[in-house]
Amino acid sequence: LAATASAPLFTAIYGHIPDPESTKTASLLGMQLAEGTILQIFVYLIFIGALVPLVFGGKILNALKYVMAFKIFTVMGFLVVLAILTWNPGTWTEIFSGFVKFGNVPIERSEDLNGNGVLDEGEDWDSDGNLDIEEPTYLLADARQALKDGNYKLDLDGDGTVDQVIAEDGETALQKITLDLGDGPQEYLLNTREEGKSFVDADKDGTRDGDNVDNIFSSIFRGDGVPSVDWTLIAFLSALVAISGSGGLSNTPISNYTRDEGWGMGHHVGAIPSAVGGLDLQLSHVGCVFEVSEASLPRWKRWYKHVVRDQVVVWLPACFLGLALPSMLSVAFLDRGFEADGQWNAAVMTADGVAESFVSDAEKLQYDELKTTIQSTRGDEQATAIAQLEELKSNRTGSASLFWFMTVFCGFLVLAPSMSTSADGIIRRWVDVFWTSSAKLRQKDPKAIKGVYFKVLLAYAAFGLVALSLGRPVTLLLIATTIYNFALGFSCLHVWKVNVTMLPKALRPHLLIQLGLILSGLFFLFIAVVSSLSKLGYI
Repeated sequence: LAATASAPLFTAIYGHIPDPESTKTASLLGMQLAEGTILQIFVYLIFIGALVPLVFGGKILNALKYVMAFKIFTVMGFLVVLAILTWNPGTWTEIFSGFVKFGNVPIERSEDLNGNGVLDEGEDWDSDGNLDIEEPTYLLADARQALKDGNYKLDLDGDGTVDQVIAEDGETALQKITLDLGDGPQEYLLNTREEGKSFVDADKDGTRDGDNVDNIFSSIFRGDGVPSVDWTLIAFLSALVAISGSGGLSNTPISNYTRDEGWGMGHHVGAIPSAVGGLDLQLSHVGCVFEVSEASLPRWKRWYKHVVRDQVVVWLPACFLGLALPSMLSVAFLDRGFEADGQWNAAVMTADGVAESFVSDAEKLQYDELKTTIQSTRGDEQATAIAQLEELKSNRTGSASLFWFMTVFCGFLVLAPSMSTSADGIIRRWVDVFWTSSAKLRQKDPKAIKGVYFKVLLAYAAFGLVALSLGRPVTLLLIATTIYNFALGFSCLHVWKVNVTMLPKALRPHLLIQLGLILSGLFFLFIAVVSSLSKLGYI
């Protein structure tokens, strides 16, 4: 998270996406440094800064509350203001209806569902006003030949016959190709990408057409059978969902936090204090249990209802709001089917879309004209249009500039403070295990928990600094999200097993809750497996 958060912080400060591989420089505290160096400095500062709340503040739980309260107030407040200023009923209808839509899967098909050659109502999936075909795709790695001259060979229809061999010409390779897509041989633009699918841009809009969505149940009901699922996109979506394992795993020690709040028997167990300015707290080496009886059960049920109320009334609505408001950014300000090259291009494109909502009509017309030129041309004309568009963006003022900055800055706030809770979650789990299971630690005074937590925190900090120095941010994120999903899936099944075998029958959860734990565990294990296979190149 710290490694990933450095990019939006850099973008918010300098106004463009960093390029750590280039020789570009920027000024930091009066010093001219390479962008890669500045990015690495930000990584260290974010990582160390995220650990500060775990050292100061009395009870660690209270320090985390302050951090997350600032994050939620700033991010949610900005998104609410943006939602009000750019209100569109259609956007919110699509977002909230998405919470109850089940069975939707990604597919590939043209928009002309009835084959009449006319764009009928309900067929314009990407809302661009065009009757889009399924544009042919190819992988650049498959097209490139292992030849000294670096030629490209394309077999777009998959018949085993080469459609065209195109000579590489520096950065202008693979620009155009002559194909028959149903209207006779014509010359089409090629949109090439080193990563992901390259495609024949038949309508010159810069976006690959052919991606669509169908519902499994609707398809079966109308007699079309199970739709042909685009598994490459399933793998891509699984990789995106994989990051949720980090947040989900941070929620697993909920009983630990209820203990630190002093709820129920937590009042008798204690809490973990911070190393500096910590309260006079201690933590029992073992938990406290109560005897299950007719007298104690009503009191236990009241505490249980208190926890459920906290989860259902506060946490659950916040989860839906936390999904809906960020979704508004994508639905309202990015075209459906949009694909971005590079990790942070989508975020900046979203910020650009937000900013364009606050420019004058004349400026908006300039934006649209330049984008059209970029999409429909190549070579010098395209390069000139790109330069003009970047200059137009750099001259933003007023509300457009403010909302662009806040959109990117909120991307930073979503990631950086989460580093604190993620770090505490990892440290807290291991400290609790050691504190209870280690015979040597059980001999220590209950107040010594402060020193144990701080030492583990120092070890975590040292390991983190080394990992951040050796690995690329994207690589670290991929490794972490894969591990988190396996861990979250296992945790769900582990908690279920503990609940049904070790708890007295009177305290065991309802069967529906048990089923929810099992299904959640299987879901995240499935995501972990699909994401891993995708990263290894098997799907």
